[in-house]
Amino acid sequence: MPEKFIHIGLSKTASRTLQHFVFPKISEICSNKNKLIYYQNDKKLKNYYYNYFNSLVFDKKYKDLNHKHDLLVSSDRLWSFRGDPYYVEEYAKKNLYFFGANTKIIIFIRNPIDFLSSSYLQSCIYESNYIEPEIFFLKKKFYTEKTSIPKF
Repeated sequence: MPEKFIHIGLSKTASRTLQHFVFPKISEICSNKNKLIYYQNDKKLKNYYYNYFNSLVFDKKYKDLNHKHDLLVSSDRLWSFRGDPYYVEEYAKKNLYFFGANTKIIIFIRNPIDFLSSSYLQSCIYESNYIEPEIFFLKKKFYTEKTSIPKF
């Protein structure tokens, strides 16, 4: 029976690097022996899983494909809607139904301080959106969802 490996890419844990450089290389190396397919390398699988990722938002039921080879799927959209922890349990149940209980799940977790620092730097440097640290890292009594600026 083919094995499934699912990488659930949490924010700021090098998911893009894994998806663009590491997973394709692993697939290339393993394809000589067991035929491990990285879904991004197969147009049909890529489209199929892209539709599945979108279906998570709209509660559409998808049946799993009958894979003949080992499979590696990676997406940050597998763990929650727009990174909101409120949806983690709901998405976990949907993924369990879709991928099955025998699926191997890969998740990287990052130290919270490093995560917040990286988020702040991304906002300031890469998105050219400099925000004073006092505004970005709000104290609970000053927090409001009504502002459009990124905040923690």
